[in-house]
Amino acid sequence: MKFDIMKLMTIQEVAELLRISKSTIYKMVMDRRIPFIKASGRLLFDEVEIRDWVKASQIPTCQNNRIKLTQLLKPRNRSG
Repeated sequence: MKFDIMKLMTIQEVAELLRISKSTIYKMVMDRRIPFIKASGRLLFDEVEIRDWVKASQIPTCQNNRIKLTQLLKPRNRSG
């Protein structure tokens, strides 16, 4: 059985990665809006989970929406 090694980050490291304040991170933890681990009274964050969480929270750009809209508006080939 293979176990992946987690890279655990401190609240300071997460704040720097996300470019937001530590107090904002604390608030997000209190509201359970960010994935975290509490071990021996310390808040820790799995780097992979944080990066996946950020990607899942991403809002599509206008360019992505434009491409999807263009595909939806293509005329259908109707035979008959």
